Amino acid sequence: MPGLGAVPDYEASLDYARSLTQLDVASAPRGLAPAARLAGALERERTRSRDPLGHLGLGDHDTDDRMGSDQLTAALEWPRALSPLALEGAGLLRRERAELHDAADGHPDPPPSERTTRGASLGVQLRPLGDRVVLHAARRWDRIEDRLRSLSSLGRLQRTDVVREISAPQLGARVGIAGGLEVKANWSRAERPPDFMELFGNQGSVLGNPALRPERGESWDAGARWSRAGAGGFAGTAEWSHFESDTRDIILYVRNSQSSVRAQNVSRGVIRGEEFSLSAGTPWGLTAAAAATLEEARDRGSAPAYYGKRLPQRPERQATARVEYRRTRLGVGADLDYLGDNYLDQYNQEQKHVPSRTLVGAWLSVSILAQRVRFTVEGKNLGDRSVSDVGGFPLPGRSVFVSCDAHLTQH
Repeated sequence: MPGLGAVPDYEASLDYARSLTQLDVASAPRGLAPAARLAGALERERTRSRDPLGHLGLGDHDTDDRMGSDQLTAALEWPRALSPLALEGAGLLRRERAELHDAADGHPDPPPSERTTRGASLGVQLRPLGDRVVLHAARRWDRIEDRLRSLSSLGRLQRTDVVREISAPQLGARVGIAGGLEVKANWSRAERPPDFMELFGNQGSVLGNPALRPERGESWDAGARWSRAGAGGFAGTAEWSHFESDTRDIILYVRNSQSSVRAQNVSRGVIRGEEFSLSAGTPWGLTAAAAATLEEARDRGSAPAYYGKRLPQRPERQATARVEYRRTRLGVGADLDYLGDNYLDQYNQEQKHVPSRTLVGAWLSVSILAQRVRFTVEGKNLGDRSVSDVGGFPLPGRSVFVSCDAHLTQH
């Protein structure tokens, strides 16, 4: 692992294990009965970090942190409750837990931290002219109960017991013009509390910050989309959108040392930009797609030293291209990813600048047993380039992944 200076540290180590289990049950609408969906998810994470010589930061560390979450979601949808009106509603219950343990810091471990989220949402969709005009309005309510426990740098127990009630409205509209052309616009206002990774980190590459404040802001986007399908099986789509967001206390990861990042609040961040995408399909199973994002992310906070600087870890250019061929049982494809340069700190120092990077990948998949089982072999960074992610940490070189997907039902 990278040390505090330019010399790597060979004694430190970081092990990370994660499991995710999901179960979805859904039913289609029939008559007056709505479409229903019930989903459950269990997530478990375990992070073990060792720094016996204190080369990565302040003091020795031997951590064994465990985080987990249990989530249950129920949703109902009436596609044509009172034509041309459609209704949808959902409820959510989520419990998160973090247990932090450090055998080498010389302090007692803090009690477990817990977060309970109860949420509900309601949405309505109006189609006064069929699918040509769609108006959408929704609101989400969340009640978040935090019981957070952590240790200060002096080993003192810190308690944060707070209840937040969040309301997030949304508005949207889509209007079809002619010849496959449509325009759309969306607006939303939201608040997001820091997640457990931002609060507690993993004592390896990510350091926690229990003092983080929730970020809150407004965002909107507007654009146009053109789509056309020919009689011979040819199809094409082109899309453009402009987006803007103005967020207070925006949470960003900032480089803390040569080997770690730390989440912190920026008093105000303004992000605006353009998104473009193109896709094309043929009757022979050959498709191609490309997308690009051009954005400007600036610090508009009260600190004069940072005002107008680029926000850390926010590349201003990003592009992807993908081509693939699929038949009944066989699939093969290739992709190209470009990510522009970015800075690691708020002051935009040149020594904390990450250059742009371009990666090439390819994959091959084969289906058997009536397409219910699919094996995939995927290669990433086939050029074996030495590049870094937005945090400045080295990405793997040439890598090969093998996966198997099994579907128990026909749908």
